[in-house]
Amino acid sequence: MIQDLHLHSNYSDGENSLREMIETGINLGIEELGFTDHVWKSSDWTDQYIEELEALKEEYTSKIKIFTGVEAKLIDLNGELDIDCNLYDKDIRIVAAIHRIPKGNREYIRQSEIENSLELSKRYWFKGFKSLVLNDKIDCIAHPFSLFEAMGISNKDDLWWQEISTIIDSMPFKIEYNVKYNNELVPYWIWEKYAEKIVLGSDSHSVVDLRNRYKELLEIGIKINSFKL
Repeated sequence: MIQDLHLHSNYSDGENSLREMIETGINLGIEELGFTDHVWKSSDWTDQYIEELEALKEEYTSKIKIFTGVEAKLIDLNGELDIDCNLYDKDIRIVAAIHRIPKGNREYIRQSEIENSLELSKRYWFKGFKSLVLNDKIDCIAHPFSLFEAMGISNKDDLWWQEISTIIDSMPFKIEYNVKYNNELVPYWIWEKYAEKIVLGSDSHSVVDLRNRYKELLEIGIKINSFKL
């Protein structure tokens, strides 16, 4: 199964239309395609986005499987996302992401600030990651380890990864292997242990991104699927 469940269109910060991304996916031989356009509580285009995707699903039903979803950032230490709660009632994938590290009270540690406060960043990231378990509307966590390079985390930090593993054990939702980021810092055993929980994504914001990241997506898909056998 060739899968990419993390794409952005020009409904949010992508460059291409939904149709253009779908056509590119089909031409590449991708079998499952998922859109995860960025949303905020203030987003006012989501009904049109969902409606258009439903029509495209029907149009392309014999060629590719399409998933409707949105990506929303974690905004506190209670698992709350920056999303209009009405979207929780829609039949779509809710993809959570830690884009900035929340400290609570609408305060964050930005990526540019992490290096100057490493221990604080690690402590609050851990709290935020753990809090996602409290949100039973989440379907997946996008690029869960994307901030680790800035945080100085490597695949040799055994204690850290054991603690991460304990949290993943309690998570009822999927975690994403995202080829846009440096996944070499993640221990091999994490991907192997949680192969059944993993979905694949390229985080493509254009058809160019999708084409450029397809080879790596295909290679890691073969490896993850081998873990499931």
